[in-house]
Amino acid sequence: MASFEEDCGTRFLDGIIEEGTSVTKLLSHVDLIPVENHIRTKYYAKNGRKFCFDVGLMIRLVVVKSFRNLSFRKTLYSLTDEDCKYLKVPVIDGKYRIPSPSAFHNFVKNRLGKEGFAEIMELVGNQLVKTAAKAQ
Repeated sequence: MASFEEDCGTRFLDGIIEEGTSVTKLLSHVDLIPVENHIRTKYYAKNGRKFCFDVGLMIRLVVVKSFRNLSFRKTLYSLTDEDCKYLKVPVIDGKYRIPSPSAFHNFVKNRLGKEGFAEIMELVGNQLVKTAAKAQ
């Protein structure tokens, strides 16, 4: 697999993304629909359970958790209004509908497992590289 710098060059770091850009803002520019479809097909279709939260939101939260290196609970409590807007968290009655820490934990540990988590990170990374390549 080629490195990020080989695929995108240093321009991605030097001009496309401003220094200090939050991970949530970066994720708002990445097309995660292929990742969402993969997750729906591979991790939801087999047991027939419905999802309470948008798969795209859960994927973005997984990336934020990994980037910030926080617990499930602290990741959700660390979200600002700006983060919620970038992550496209649904608003109901004027309040953001953020998953509970237990729902978030269940998605990662039980629904995806270690293999699914690694797969998500690779797929999101691939989408990030594609986004960077298009921006050049």
